[in-house]
Amino acid sequence: MPAASTWGGLLAGAPSLTEEARRFRMQLRLPTDRPVIMSGHQAAFWHMGIAAKWLGLAAAGSKLSAHTAWLVVDHDPEDFSLIRVPVVTGDSVDVVSVPLAPVPVAESIRAGVPPCLIPAFEPRGADAAQAMAECFRNTLGDARQALSTARASDTGLNAAEQLSRATSELMDQWVGSACRPGTMLAVTDLHRTDLFASMVARMSESLEAAVACTTAYNLAIAAAPKARLAPLVCEVAKGRVELPLWCLDPTTGIRKRVFHHTMATMRPGTLAPRALLLTGLMRLAACDLFIHGLGGGTTVAVPGAAAGTEQPSTAEVAGYDAAAEAWFRTWLGQELRPSVVISATSLLDLGAGEVVTPHEAASATWMAQRVRHDPQLLGDSKAAAAKAELVRTIRELAPRTLERAAAFRQLHTLLAEYQIRHAAEIGEMKTNAEWLRRLAAVSGPRTDRTYSFVLHGPAGLRRLAARFDEAFAGGC
Repeated sequence: MPAASTWGGLLAGAPSLTEEARRFRMQLRLPTDRPVIMSGHQAAFWHMGIAAKWLGLAAAGSKLSAHTAWLVVDHDPEDFSLIRVPVVTGDSVDVVSVPLAPVPVAESIRAGVPPCLIPAFEPRGADAAQAMAECFRNTLGDARQALSTARASDTGLNAAEQLSRATSELMDQWVGSACRPGTMLAVTDLHRTDLFASMVARMSESLEAAVACTTAYNLAIAAAPKARLAPLVCEVAKGRVELPLWCLDPTTGIRKRVFHHTMATMRPGTLAPRALLLTGLMRLAACDLFIHGLGGGTTVAVPGAAAGTEQPSTAEVAGYDAAAEAWFRTWLGQELRPSVVISATSLLDLGAGEVVTPHEAASATWMAQRVRHDPQLLGDSKAAAAKAELVRTIRELAPRTLERAAAFRQLHTLLAEYQIRHAAEIGEMKTNAEWLRRLAAVSGPRTDRTYSFVLHGPAGLRRLAARFDEAFAGGC
């Protein structure tokens, strides 16, 4: 995460509230008399990288006297029906999928029905015959109980609301109620706001307006290719101009793309923003600082962590957030409020067994190949100097000449003699690389950072929360 000492400055530098932003916050049940820090994710028992946003949000809000809000992306299909659980047998680790939701719910999810259109459900009971560590069995039992309690609390809940309440309940039990966000809101709440209505009206009032919106959108995502966003259809001659919206049909459960020519058929309350419009709206008016994870804010890899440890990760914004900024700047002429990135790599302690990451194995393979052609790596300074001199000579000689061909032969002879002298060391590096590749192939489940926070349990979450408390203690 960015240094905690910078967060206060980011909040202080946020623009003052416009009347439009003030009304938007009031309609979302957000305060207008103090800063708002916001984060969010899909409805699920997410992995620890997302839990880091929840815990970092709480720590920042407490230190900076800011209101905190969590946005549930309830219109995005997310398979919450299963939790992947590692099972250790000797030195090997297998991963089993433990079902939480009944079969009809699981089938709806896999058919692409958003969780906001799926009714709350009674979780499936535990399979006593399924092998897993007792600690995982216990925390999964807590998760099932939280889902049951949430469902019983309100007969009108949908699955996204149920999961959100269950997540909050588990966090309260395991870390403390102080980490609960001040406001929980859902993406499907936005259609009731004046700002969302005015945005939809602006992009759909005419074909020309739709083209202007979509063209600016496509230019913005083309400038951020690492965000991997698909462009909107813009076939003006055919009158097919796609808008950055989803239509959520409660009758069929289908989430449909929206085109300018289909807007007239949309029923009130069925529209929801796509990713760029959503993050743009939130940063334009709903909050003064938005916390992204790696998926939204960056494509930088997360540093690794030892098994059983948790560490906040450092990264800079470079993903679809940058595309949203460029789009709003071009389309609306408006700047968005600041954002930061928080994530964490937390690995489960799966017992003894050497763990090798794919990156470590790839690095060893690269070094084993490189050492055959780079005497400097083995400290053979004489051969390295001779190679450098021959390379300079080859570059200076004209192509396709006898002199250049002779210099190439000298270079190959030099490297062949170097490889003979250091055959034992080079062979050892090759053998080590092959061994690491084999270990990495079986270490995958041990180095997986995407296991649900439920499996890390209270101890893992408290360790991670403590890291954020330390980061903000005296840091702002």
